Amino acid sequence: MVSSRYSTTNVLCAILVMTVANTGVAADMPSPVVHWSMSALSGSASQSQLEGVARPTSGEKPRLVDGPQGKFYPDFSDGNAAVDFSRGGYIAIADEGEQNLLDFEAGDEITISAWIKIDQSLKSPFPYIIGKGRTFRKKEYHANQNYALRLAKLGAGAAISFLYSDTSSPNMSENGQRWTSTSAVPIDQRWHHVAVTYRFASDEVPQGYIDGKEVKMKSDMHGAQRGKPVTDDDELWIGASMGGQQNFPGAIDEVALYRQQLTAEQIKNSVHIVDDRKTVPFAEVDSPPVGEVLVSLYEGVDPNSWSKILVREPDLQFIRPAFGITHVPFKYSSKGHRLARRGAWLVHMSADIHFEEGDHRFLLRSLNASKLYIDGKEIASTPFHRRGGAHNEIYELDPGTDDLIQRPAAHRDEEVTIHLDGGVHRVELYRISGKSTRIGEMMVATAKPAEKWEILASQHGISVSDLGWRDYVTKESEWLHETNRKTRLSQMKQEMEYWQRRHEYAQQIAGNSPEVPATKFEGSHQNSIDSFINARLDTEGVQSVETVSDLQFMRRLYLDFVGVIPTLEEVQQFESWPEEDRKERLIQQLLEDDRWADHWVSYWQDVLAENPGLTKPSLNNTGPFRWYLYEALLDNRGWDQVVTDLIMMEGSSLEGAPAAFGVASQNDVPMAAKAHILGTAFLAVEMKCARCHDAPYHDVTQEDLFNIAAMLDRKAVKIPGTSSIPATPEQLAQMAVKVTLKPGQAIEPAWPFDEFSSPKGLPKWIVRNPDNSRENLAAIITRPSNQRFAQVMVNRIWTRLTGVGIVEVSDDWQEAEIRQPELLSYLSHEFISHGYDIKYLAGLIVRSHTYQRRIDSSLTPDSPKAALFAAACPTVLSAEQLVDSVYTAVGKDLGSEELTYNDDGQQNQNWFNEFGVPKRAWEMIGIANGRDRPSMALPTAQSLSDLLSAYGWRSQRQEPVSHRQDANTPLQPMLLAYGDAGARLADISDNGVIVKDCLTSGSPEEMLDKLYLRIWTRRPTESEQSRLLPLIRHGFDSRVISGIEPNPPRIYRIPATWSNHLDDEANSAMLERLAEVSLGDPPTRRLNDDWRKSIEDIIWAMLNAPESLFSP
Repeated sequence: MVSSRYSTTNVLCAILVMTVANTGVAADMPSPVVHWSMSALSGSASQSQLEGVARPTSGEKPRLVDGPQGKFYPDFSDGNAAVDFSRGGYIAIADEGEQNLLDFEAGDEITISAWIKIDQSLKSPFPYIIGKGRTFRKKEYHANQNYALRLAKLGAGAAISFLYSDTSSPNMSENGQRWTSTSAVPIDQRWHHVAVTYRFASDEVPQGYIDGKEVKMKSDMHGAQRGKPVTDDDELWIGASMGGQQNFPGAIDEVALYRQQLTAEQIKNSVHIVDDRKTVPFAEVDSPPVGEVLVSLYEGVDPNSWSKILVREPDLQFIRPAFGITHVPFKYSSKGHRLARRGAWLVHMSADIHFEEGDHRFLLRSLNASKLYIDGKEIASTPFHRRGGAHNEIYELDPGTDDLIQRPAAHRDEEVTIHLDGGVHRVELYRISGKSTRIGEMMVATAKPAEKWEILASQHGISVSDLGWRDYVTKESEWLHETNRKTRLSQMKQEMEYWQRRHEYAQQIAGNSPEVPATKFEGSHQNSIDSFINARLDTEGVQSVETVSDLQFMRRLYLDFVGVIPTLEEVQQFESWPEEDRKERLIQQLLEDDRWADHWVSYWQDVLAENPGLTKPSLNNTGPFRWYLYEALLDNRGWDQVVTDLIMMEGSSLEGAPAAFGVASQNDVPMAAKAHILGTAFLAVEMKCARCHDAPYHDVTQEDLFNIAAMLDRKAVKIPGTSSIPATPEQLAQMAVKVTLKPGQAIEPAWPFDEFSSPKGLPKWIVRNPDNSRENLAAIITRPSNQRFAQVMVNRIWTRLTGVGIVEVSDDWQEAEIRQPELLSYLSHEFISHGYDIKYLAGLIVRSHTYQRRIDSSLTPDSPKAALFAAACPTVLSAEQLVDSVYTAVGKDLGSEELTYNDDGQQNQNWFNEFGVPKRAWEMIGIANGRDRPSMALPTAQSLSDLLSAYGWRSQRQEPVSHRQDANTPLQPMLLAYGDAGARLADISDNGVIVKDCLTSGSPEEMLDKLYLRIWTRRPTESEQSRLLPLIRHGFDSRVISGIEPNPPRIYRIPATWSNHLDDEANSAMLERLAEVSLGDPPTRRLNDDWRKSIEDIIWAMLNAPESLFSP
């Protein structure tokens, strides 16, 4: 019922143009007392005080997007607009005072309705559609929710939630009255209508509506004591609440407020949506290409039911050769950042396959619910997989057969035999991803009775044995790698045009190159770098040494550029090139090698403190932004762009986009931690001490750190009590440190280091959103006039390649010595004028005589003589270089399990990251089994982690580090020689390449040469030959045992996951696996045991010799 003291008013929102013809309100509907039409963000404003004002949050304002329109929403005209809040911002409507249109009291009726489009999964627990009160604008506005219509997480969708505060208590948890729907709005990027009706302070339950249909509302806060609603003069906000938090993850249109409860019939009649979506199985699909499988992916489907699967156009389509997938391509933003797909997925595979007439067996394998159809008839299905907690029983694994790989944990197999007429048949497979986006191993196999299984495909012969499936998945991985690259670069096309313009501007600002000094040492001069170095050598009266041999240069360059030693085949190719240009050809080849990214990720993981975890987050865990770093290095993005991306923190944190850099779990001021990291990484300003007080030994105050933290947070940041020293003024006066900020003090966003750079004079086009302080910060740091950024980057790359810095330290230049200032200035100019391209910079360095000089074993990185660069300084391999190289030497993969505790896809992905099967050491993650449960062991991964950790790798990176500790410990040789990861290297097994050399070498001399070239990238000396050839000659002629097949590869399945790790049988299973791993790789049966063991002794001795630990 409408109270007589109110009148009906149409109101414009955010200076929005009111367009009555464009409303979604039916003609026979009661008129709302307030109606906000989102038709424009500019234009004339209403005279009413209820007009809205658009405000930014985190530097982002709401923006106009297309609203509901077209044939699917016939009540709306073409061109209808809505307002998108997904990037931030909200619309505020002021309260007109007592007893105005927006105020409701006990007994008053209310209806709230809106059109919404949810674009992404809910990041916050209760995103706001509309709410009055609880704005946090004042202290009293924290528990004063007059009323609100919000969303709430519900499965893969979003429930609607109605909330208000009663006057019984000032505490929100005590006075909050909340009801949440038991049905969800699909997260499908389509427009949906939502509404709720209620009589305040009554015993009635609010009535919810989704797309005009009634949905049940369930009380989930405070229960039946429903007092008078809070009514005050706080603002009404659309799109956010609580100081700009709880942003709506999409767009909103046509928000209406009624002072009466609309009937179910009225709401139903007001909502008109034309639904042309298809149900499973699809009556019509695009004809798949001849001989291939068409895969279509639909986002935002119901994860729990086939009957509710409704889809329109696919969100992704791609082609595969057969009915088998384990992953789908990533989704990317226009900036090339990974995005999360919306909610649960439906994967649809279809192909036209020719079958001979007769009986055919089909095997359907799936981790979650799936259905297999032939010619529109369902022939097999697997059920929905649902598990909760950690006390479930261990998964039973079938043993597998020679022609069918063992079923993974939690997967279901359904086998059927059907008779088919000869000819072409349409085969379709549907699979729902469930609450996890994990695909698992999704496959259809087929065979005639008594014949071997093959993956269903037009082209026969794809085996489903361990070897066949491994090869198939390897090819899929290579295809995904290239597909993701193409998609990413395509999406980034417009973004790269912006950066091209930035780099042209930088080249203009950089101007002419510094003058290069003349050199007196022509024989030791290859480019301008040598001119600077040799000029200093001339002044010091020091002569440089000669360059290394070609093979030493090759090994050094491989380690520095791609992080591994070359293979035998790569050495043979290098030696086949003409001597006069083989070095240049190798430099060019390795600069274009994708393994460049593999090597450099590990460095930046340390510098930027990338610290994800396998299980529930602990202190300073980040998201896995390793994937962003890897792709940025693959794409060779300029480092002004990379730093900007990191500062902007966009994309999906779970998928490893730059947003993952912004995560710092359990940290009281996450952005202060990020400010510290950015300062050391790109400005060489150490601000660690400034977290709690002014730095005593650096020109940095606590306010400086929190100024940058506030820029990153895009709002003022308050000093928490934990970031201060709890002491009296008298005690503080006697301390060596100064405390100039007080707990609770708000620090505004500001740039504190004008001695390096400033925002003054930047062209307006560079900062695309001036209201976003993150973007301003990125522009200040990366502007071409900021020599400090360029110099820090140059010094990092130089130090990484030569082992000795132009500046003695990389991350703290407070009192650091610049050893070669003219060279640093020259290289910084080159770096800026060539688009901040570290590959260009690295190429310049390695082409110099300086880089290619022989080692002087008397030098150390911190010795003054090393800074002259007359000779190279001995360089110990990093942990990643060592592990990757020794495994490359013997031609084995790391052999790790998949790095996840969520094999069955039953855990929340916010808590249980999935890191895949590592191919390189940088992909490893700490296997922290703090619960000391064998069931949580990943035996092979743990052995690799132990070996890496012994040589300086950090399984946890809570703080940034530019230079690891190089201390030698007894644990290092022990683990390399006798640990599980090290010991399996010397095993001559059929999963390595040494067995091939043993079988094919024509002489003992050839065998020894191959071992030396594989492991040390050189040939043996005469002395080494005299000691080792007798071992190889003994039994050489009878070494091969004929008629023996290689040991077939085995893919090990883990039956234990988080959902069953408390089961005693899970402990037993993993203890058995630990024992199996400790035995090493099974030896080949194709070689005589005694002769094989002699070769294994040689391999073991070489791998454990000092030469394997140093760069030449």
